[in-house]
Amino acid sequence: AQVRVNGVEFPPLLFEDEVDVHRALRPGSNELCITLCCSNRNLLGPSHVKDDPEPLMVFPDHFDLGKDWQDGKNPRYTDSYSFVDFGLDEWEWVPLVQDSFC
Repeated sequence: AQVRVNGVEFPPLLFEDEVDVHRALRPGSNELCITLCCSNRNLLGPSHVKDDPEPLMVFPDHFDLGKDWQDGKNPRYTDSYSFVDFGLDEWEWVPLVQDSFC
């Protein structure tokens, strides 16, 4: 994620889940912008694999489910979609005492 507060950009968050924005805060209203980056996993799939709904690596076998098809059915196939969760899971705004950044 890329975080910007009042036009001040902070280093990208790759493995961290929080950033200290104190230096960019000002009294009164502040503008917060969070840009999330993701992969094409939900767009490109695989989307119907029953036994591995969220694979760490993807191979061609994930898309055709191998040679297990019989009469148009495959035990590894599911009609439901397997998507990877994406977004802000737990959002918490921690209010600051005004004097703490003035």
